[in-house]
Amino acid sequence: QLKNVTRVLEESRKSVEVQIKTSLEHQQELSAGAADAQRTRHLRLLFTPIKDLPTDPRFKELLTSQEIDERKGNDRDEQSRLAKQKVQSSFMKATKNARKMVVLGSKLQELAVVDTHAVPKAPGISTGGALTNHQRSILLTVFQRYVLRGSGQSRCTLMQRCTWFRFLVHCKLIGPESPENTAVSFASAAKIFRFYTEAGLTAGSPGLPVLTFSGWANAAQCVIRKACQHASQQEVVTSMFEVYLISASQRLGMKPEELQGTAQSLGQSGRASLNQSRNMSVANTRSMSFSYQLIMAGANGGSSEADDGPEDPEGDASHAPLLWHVICAEEQMCEPESLQIIEDFRDHFEQLFLHYTRKGGGGRDTVTDTAADSPFMSPGSFKRMLQELHFFPELVQTYSLQKHLAISQARAGSEQLNFETFVEILCRIAFVHLCIYGNSAQQASTAKSKCVWLLAMIMARLPPELLRAFSMRTASTPGTWTTEASGDPDRAAMDASLSTHAESIWQTDTDLDISDCPVEELILWQTINADSDAPEGGSGNTMARMSTGDFNRLMSE
Repeated sequence: QLKNVTRVLEESRKSVEVQIKTSLEHQQELSAGAADAQRTRHLRLLFTPIKDLPTDPRFKELLTSQEIDERKGNDRDEQSRLAKQKVQSSFMKATKNARKMVVLGSKLQELAVVDTHAVPKAPGISTGGALTNHQRSILLTVFQRYVLRGSGQSRCTLMQRCTWFRFLVHCKLIGPESPENTAVSFASAAKIFRFYTEAGLTAGSPGLPVLTFSGWANAAQCVIRKACQHASQQEVVTSMFEVYLISASQRLGMKPEELQGTAQSLGQSGRASLNQSRNMSVANTRSMSFSYQLIMAGANGGSSEADDGPEDPEGDASHAPLLWHVICAEEQMCEPESLQIIEDFRDHFEQLFLHYTRKGGGGRDTVTDTAADSPFMSPGSFKRMLQELHFFPELVQTYSLQKHLAISQARAGSEQLNFETFVEILCRIAFVHLCIYGNSAQQASTAKSKCVWLLAMIMARLPPELLRAFSMRTASTPGTWTTEASGDPDRAAMDASLSTHAESIWQTDTDLDISDCPVEELILWQTINADSDAPEGGSGNTMARMSTGDFNRLMSE
C-alpha cells in the first residue's frame, strides 16, 4: 500500500511538471514576436529626448553587451562555480581546525608560564601578514579620501566601482598583464571588484555594487598579490604600504603628516572611533590646495547659475555646488566599459573633430588625413559644434561650458583643444547632465549606458551634410572622409536615401580590447591619469599649478 501511494505521488508530481513546462512553452510561442513593454518603456526613458531609437543591430549589441568582467570565460562558468564551492568547503574545514587549535592553544597557555616581557615588540609593528591598527588607520584615511570626493553624502563609507578603477590607476596597477609588467588588466580588476563587492547597501540605488572598507582592503591586497606575484601575505602588505599607498596618497594631494597624524592619534588612544575618522576625513578635504578648489568650483555640474567660485584662498571647497557630480562623472567616464565604447568609436569622434576643426576654413571635398593632421580645435569651433548638435544650450549653458573648457584646457596645458581634450569635454558634459538633470532611469544608469546615450544623441542630431558624409565614409573605403559639393548631381538621390544610409554609421571596424592595450594610448588617458589634488608645483595636472589670474583670464574668454 505504501508503494502504491509513493508511485501515485510521483506520477502526479511528474504530471504537474509536464503541465507547467507545456504552459511555459506555449506562452513563449505566443509572445515570441511581441516586444517587452516594460523594457521598451525603460529604453524610452533612458534615451530621452530621442524619439526614434536606432534600429541598427550594433546599437542593440551595445545595450545588451556584457560587462568587461563577464566577457571572457563564460564557457567555464560551471567549472568556476564548482571550484568556488570547493574553496568554500576547504575554508570551512580549515576554520573548524583553526578553532580547535585556538582552544588547544588557550589550554596550553594556562598550563605554561609565559614571560610576556621576554620578547619586546614595537607598538604598531606587525611581525606577520595581518594588518595592525596603525596600518588600518592609514588605509581608512586613504579609503575615505577617495570615497568622500565622489559622493554627495558627507558620511558615505562605500566605494563605487568607478572610484575603484581610479584608485588602481593612481597606484599604477592597471595595464596589460605580462611577466615584466606589475599590473592587472581592466578585466581582472573588474572580476576582483565583483568578488569582494556587496550590493543593496546604498539607499538611492539598492542594487549598486559597492565595496565596504574591509572589502576594499582585501580587494587591493588581491590585486597587489596578482600583479606582483607575491608568495606571502607579508610581501603583499609591505608592497602596499611602501609603494602603492604612497603613490595613491600623493595623487590625492595628501601630505605625509596627515597619515602620520592619523597613526599617532591612534597610537596614543589605542583605538580610533568612527566619528574621529570622519572628522579627520573632513579636515583632509578642507586642506585641499586652493587650485584644486578652483577646479572643483569651476566645474559647476552643468548648472546655469553663474558662480564666480571661491575668492578666498582659505575658503572651503565643500561650498562649491554639485562638485561631487563632476568628480563622479569623470570617474564614470573612466570605467572600462565607457573606455571600450569610446575606443570602438574612435574614428567617429575623430571625424567629428576634423569636420568642425576645418569648418571655419570652408571645408574640403575629400580628405584622407586623421586628427593628427588637424591637431587643434578652437573653443569657438567647439561651441559652434554644440549649437549645431543642439547640445548648447539644452545640455550645457555658457557659464558651465566655460568651466568645462577651463578644466580641460588647464589639464592639457593648452587653450586650444586637441582630439583627446575634445572627447573629454564632450563626454563630461553628457555625463554631468545625466547625473544632475537626467530622469530616474538616466541617473541610475551605468557608465556604459550613459556613453551609448551620448553616441545616440550625436548620431540623431548630426547635420545633414555631416550625416551624409558619415554614411558615405562607412560605405566606402575606411579612412576616407567625403563631403559633397553643392553642385553634385547625385546629391538629390543621396538625400532621398539618407534615412537608409543613416543606420550604417553605427558600424565599427576596430577589434581593440582595452585590457590588452597600454592605458597611455587610450583617448581618455589624461582624464584617467588626472590627479585628485596635486600640490602646488608638484607633478600633478596643470590646473593645480595655475594662478588665480590665469584661471580668471580663461574664464573671461
